[in-house]
Amino acid sequence: ATTAAIQASAGALRGVSRERIGQELRLMLAHPRRVRAASLVESLGLDASVFDEPHQAVDHPSLEAVDATSPFVPALAAWLVDRHGPGPEWQEVVRRWTRSLVLSNAERREMQSILSTRDDLRTWAGARLARRKRIAARESFGPALRLIAVETPSAAAVIGEDVRELAETGLAPPPFVDGDVLIETLRLAPGPRFKELLEAVYDAQLEGEVRSVEEAVEWVRRRV
Repeated sequence: ATTAAIQASAGALRGVSRERIGQELRLMLAHPRRVRAASLVESLGLDASVFDEPHQAVDHPSLEAVDATSPFVPALAAWLVDRHGPGPEWQEVVRRWTRSLVLSNAERREMQSILSTRDDLRTWAGARLARRKRIAARESFGPALRLIAVETPSAAAVIGEDVRELAETGLAPPPFVDGDVLIETLRLAPGPRFKELLEAVYDAQLEGEVRSVEEAVEWVRRRV
């Protein structure tokens, strides 16, 4: 009887403040029984009001793969993938869910980072060494890899093994060259090219092309 009453009144949830709905969802997705909670939201027909999108009840393989102690945002990103698939339309969904759940800017950026990193991992096989290290050094790498493991387990296994090997030479070592070196040692004036040079020489460092401050400075000198 309670189930029937909730289903009959599901549309009334639109009259509840978006902030309150967002807070309830945070509590649900931060709980180890989050998959059960998500299933109830959908089976009771509350998801249309919660997310401001058509009702659908789906399986939750991505949400089930989230670590039991995971905080809210990685779980929300996984639920998004379960509901909308791995396609590029996730950016529009994030914008809609940001409004519907009143996500903070930090929460929105974290979810965007997880889903963007997931997209980058799909191109892992063709990525240069420096790009692989940059991707693996992101905070969003772990949650994104779990999403890939659901989508393509064999690809995730290869990525995990690659990262273990890459970590032996450092995923995000301190850069040999920074802006001060460009100014003081190379006498370069700050400008738009600074970032380009610093990114390029750091890539060279990540790939082992330069192995010391002196080599990095000479690498930049040859290019300017």
